[in-house]
Amino acid sequence: MPCKNKRKKPIRSEKNGATEHVLFQKGKLGKRGRIHYFYHSPLSTLPIRDVCNGQGEGWKTEPHIEIGAENYVGPCRPTNIVAHLNRDDEKYLFLVTTCRNRQMQENNITYFVGYIEKSEELITKDKRHALKGRIFLFPFEKCVPYKSIFQHFAPMRLVDEKTIKTLLSRLPKPEEKDRLSFLRECVKEIRKLDKRNKKERKTCLILRGEDCDYKSECLRWNPP
Repeated sequence: MPCKNKRKKPIRSEKNGATEHVLFQKGKLGKRGRIHYFYHSPLSTLPIRDVCNGQGEGWKTEPHIEIGAENYVGPCRPTNIVAHLNRDDEKYLFLVTTCRNRQMQENNITYFVGYIEKSEELITKDKRHALKGRIFLFPFEKCVPYKSIFQHFAPMRLVDEKTIKTLLSRLPKPEEKDRLSFLRECVKEIRKLDKRNKKERKTCLILRGEDCDYKSECLRWNPP
């Protein structure tokens, strides 16, 4: 008998340039989710990826908040993303990171800093499966400490419906204009830090001299 959590037939599958994208049926996803850990930039007070390899784990391209995606420009725990995409009972990908800015009182504390509401699966030209959806990010001082939810840390783990209800009740509930405003602030910081990187280390496909099928909706290339 097939697993009941396997993905149902998508609402439609389309091409956007070289990228195929599969749209999930609105209202058909469950209310479960999973955790996805990423490396924070020690150069920033904002909850953004480690653009300049400050932690020595590489020049991070994910989460690619510019378009609300994860595992898009480069691989980031791809097995976790594929598993999330393959389950109809999962709607939320919770973004978790440890603050590494030594000037902040939140330094060395791990937080839930936001989440992505799953709406699309992207299949890139190099056959990588990425998640895309509506993304929420929050300042560290408004985020939920990881250990207030789970006693033991894991960079990837499932989150049940009851725990998600608790998380969502504790995270901010911004108006749409405020959600976008903070996202743009984070993207502006990413742009500034990316200027320090050589061309081959840029965390944007276009800055590497490659094509990106989502430039028209990218917050990096479409400032207010």
